[in-house]
Amino acid sequence: MHLLSCQTGDVTWALSYMAMPDVALVGPALQQLTAQLRSNLQAASQMTVSTPGAASQADQAAMGQDQGPITVPGMTPAAGAHAWRFLSQRPDGLGAPLNMDIRAWHFSHGLRVFQASVWRPAEAAKSQTSEDVANAFLSSFHFPR
Repeated sequence: MHLLSCQTGDVTWALSYMAMPDVALVGPALQQLTAQLRSNLQAASQMTVSTPGAASQADQAAMGQDQGPITVPGMTPAAGAHAWRFLSQRPDGLGAPLNMDIRAWHFSHGLRVFQASVWRPAEAAKSQTSEDVANAFLSSFHFPR
């Protein structure tokens, strides 16, 4: 798996991708990307909680919201190509809980599967400009036809 990322202020932009050896593995790989992201967010959220009730809330938030199918220009159509939104917590630099808004998009091109994501503090994600920027990130991906 390859990961490219950059950080601007409190926002992290990331693109991870990997090549599958067989077309039959593309769909399951897209599903696994979602499952692994959930698992990672759940683990990060649980690092910030101190009570059992808060842990179940962290688990629920890590389930995410399926934002539906997506289309990236030139992508290979796949049933698992979806947009996701997660509200989660992670420890900040001092270990205090930081509420995060994570947008993730899973898609494929040929035998490569991709996860594009934008990670930002929940407060920053509330502005309309922030939403426009996240959509611009997704729409910037193009594959040759």
